[in-house]
Amino acid sequence: MSKDAFVGHCAALAGLLEVCAEKPGNVTPTYDFPDTKFHHFLASSVALEGPMRRLSEDGDYHIGTGILDAVKASHKVQSGGNAQLGIILLFGPLAKAAGLAEGDLTSNHLRRSLGMALRLTDNKDALDAFRAINFGHVGGLNSVKRLDVRDKRTFAKLRSEGTTLLDWMSVGKDINSICHEYATDYDITFELGVPVLIESRPKGLGDAIVHTYLTILARHPDTHIWGKWGPGLAKKVTDKAALIIKKGSVWTKDGSVAIKRLTNYLRKGHINPGATADLTASAIYVALLTGLEP
Repeated sequence: MSKDAFVGHCAALAGLLEVCAEKPGNVTPTYDFPDTKFHHFLASSVALEGPMRRLSEDGDYHIGTGILDAVKASHKVQSGGNAQLGIILLFGPLAKAAGLAEGDLTSNHLRRSLGMALRLTDNKDALDAFRAINFGHVGGLNSVKRLDVRDKRTFAKLRSEGTTLLDWMSVGKDINSICHEYATDYDITFELGVPVLIESRPKGLGDAIVHTYLTILARHPDTHIWGKWGPGLAKKVTDKAALIIKKGSVWTKDGSVAIKRLTNYLRKGHINPGATADLTASAIYVALLTGLEP
C-alpha cells in the first residue's frame, strides 16, 4: 500500500474505530440518536478515505477543498446529516501533513508537518471550510463576536479580508475544541489523546478508546455541550468523567458502574459530548498514522 493510500485508509479506519467504541453520550453500536444512526457514521467514515488520500498525494489540493469534498461525500452516502463534520475538520490538516512529511511518520515528525500545513493555508481554504460547515448544518457552537460561522456576512468578510483558514479558526480557540487544535498544532490530540491511547492500547483497543475519550472529557469541558447547554453543564459532565478516571476508568468495577451512570445521565438529557468524540477520533487517526496496530 502506498503512503497516500495508507493515509486515506487510516482516516476511514479511525472514524470506524471511534464510533464502534461504547463512549458515553455518543452514537455507538448499541445506541442511536433520533436522526443520526450508527450506520450513518459507518457510511460517513468510509466516505472519508478518498478526500483524505487526495490531500496526502496532491500538493495542489487544498485542505479546505478536501474538507468540503469529504463533507459532500459523507452526505452523499448517508441521510443522517452532520455525522462527521468535526472529524473531517480535524482529519483534513492531518492528511495534508502526512503527505508533506518525508520518511517514517513519527508523532513528532507528523506534528511538525502539521504546523507547516496549517501555516500554508490560505483564503481559499477558509472559504471552502466555511462552505463545508454550513453544508453540514452544524449545531452546538459557541458564538464569537467576529467571523461567526453562522453569520451570513462572514463569508463576504473572509473573502474581502483574505483571511486564512488558520487565522479564522484561531478566532474561536478559547471556546471551540477544533479551533483550539488548529491554533495550537493539535495540543490536545498530541499531548493528551495520543499518549493515553498508546499507553492503554495493550489492555484492549476498544477499552483504550473509551478511556482516552473519558480522559479528554475529564480535563477539557466539552465545547459542544458548552455551546448547546452552557458552561455549567459542560463543567458538570467533566466532573463526572474525572470521577470515573479516579475510580479506575473502564478497568475497575467502580469505574464501570460510574460509566453506566454517566451514560444513563447523558442519554436521559439527550446530552452529547460531540467535541470530545472528535478529539478522540483525531488521536486515533494520529496513532494509526504513526504505527498503532488495530
